Amino acid sequence: MQANFPHVIDNALPAELFAELSLKVQTGESSCGYDEGVGCNSIHTSREFKESEVAACVRDLVSSVVGNVEFIGAYYVLTEKGDPGSGPHFDEFGPTAILHLADEWRPEYGGEFFVLEEDQKTVRATIEYKPNRLAIITEDCCHRHNAPVADKQRFTLVSRFVLRP
Repeated sequence: MQANFPHVIDNALPAELFAELSLKVQTGESSCGYDEGVGCNSIHTSREFKESEVAACVRDLVSSVVGNVEFIGAYYVLTEKGDPGSGPHFDEFGPTAILHLADEWRPEYGGEFFVLEEDQKTVRATIEYKPNRLAIITEDCCHRHNAPVADKQRFTLVSRFVLRP
C-alpha cells in the first residue's frame, strides 16, 4: 500500500457547486445513476454527467494527486442507519474518489470510511464523513465503511478512474 493514500481533500468542490449537487442528490434530481444501499457494482457513464462541472472538478483533483486519469464513471450511494455498511474490498479499476455529499454531518452520526492493512482487518486510516470531503484511494487500498449510527442519510458520489500513460 502506498504511504500517501488515502488522500483527503476538504472543501473539494466550490461551495456553490457543492450546495447545488448536494441538494440535487438529496431530492433525487441527480444527473448520474443513483443506487440505494451499499455494494453497488454499476458504473453510470451518462454523457451529461461526464461533461458536468462536478465530474471535471473531481477528475482534476484526482489527476493532481495520482497523475493523468481517464474518467470511467460514477454513481451515488445512499446509506442509512441499519444498512450493513460495506465489507472489506478493493476497487479493481484504478483510482477511486469518494465525495461526501450530505450538507450537514456530525461525528456522532458515524458513517466513517476505513482504509485497511493487507490483512483486511487492521485499520490503517479512518476518514470521518464530512460534507464536501473527497477521499482518493488507489486500487491497492483495501477499504470499507460503516453505515450511520444516527437516523441520517449518508450520501456519497463514487467516481472511478483508470490511469492514462
